[in-house]
Amino acid sequence: MENSVETFSQLSKPRNPMLDLGILVLFIVMGMFFAQFLGLIAVLPYFDYKIADLKEAISSPVMSASAKIPMLIIQAFASLCAFIVAPILFHLVYEKDKLQALNIKPKISIPLILTILVLVIIAMPFNSIIIEWNQHWVFPDFMSGFETWAKDKEKQLEVMTRNLTDLHGTGEFIFGLFVFAILPAIGEELVFRGIVQKKFYEASGNIHLAIWFTGFMFSAIHMQFYGLVPRMLLGVMFGYLYYWSKNLSIPMFAHFVNNGFTVLMLYLRNEGLIDIDIESTDGIPVNAALSSGLVVSVLLFGLYWYFAHKQGKPLPKYLKVVFEK
Repeated sequence: MENSVETFSQLSKPRNPMLDLGILVLFIVMGMFFAQFLGLIAVLPYFDYKIADLKEAISSPVMSASAKIPMLIIQAFASLCAFIVAPILFHLVYEKDKLQALNIKPKISIPLILTILVLVIIAMPFNSIIIEWNQHWVFPDFMSGFETWAKDKEKQLEVMTRNLTDLHGTGEFIFGLFVFAILPAIGEELVFRGIVQKKFYEASGNIHLAIWFTGFMFSAIHMQFYGLVPRMLLGVMFGYLYYWSKNLSIPMFAHFVNNGFTVLMLYLRNEGLIDIDIESTDGIPVNAALSSGLVVSVLLFGLYWYFAHKQGKPLPKYLKVVFEK
């Protein structure tokens, strides 16, 4: 898609994109330090301003019920400062560019919103078989040390996530949705699709390589190697949605749907309203998962031609009946 390449190229700067990414990391690290400071100050009242109690709650492997909301607050500050404020400052201060260059266009048509909603939810059964396959990875003997570390890390993050998503009541659900769906959707897409993908494209000159490598980085940063592939594929899908649409709001919305639907299903299960465990990969028929993958492929193909048509690319005859009614 020549128009797509030109659009991404117009955003480029006559600098080393890898150096730019290094500077971005510095901005994010500074954002994390600032977030930790603000987060700790914000949650001190929950512990009667006793720093020792706060340290114990943070370091304890078993999270108490009273520590859940403070931990969510700290998580919120981390997402806000490191993945939203820091990249915006990077863009304004270091890139010296206007925010419009990030292509955040909030206006999305209702049919497109519904299509992306269906796409993301329909993709979950197919993604589940990838998750199950990834969870059974066995590393060679010379990587046994890494395998042990990765499994331990996976268990730690699993326990922490289970504790943090044990949401009850409308207030906790709304706050959980804010922390786990809204902030990550905005921040992670701003960083990975809005900046990192663009920089890898400038460095490589190959948009597909940039999308896949960014997807890998997006997954690796979560430090869950037994979920590396499914999260990478999700990142790749977000990357193509951004590349095709030239609108960062599209992958942001898709990311929100993915995380938000999961938070909603966990909340409904916690409240005893449903018995479905959305995080379980057991019991999903292979035929259903493969059908899910087929539908996702068709929807992605349709979205590709929808955005291409909007940008003036001529359509094949068999698609004109769909797009030129």
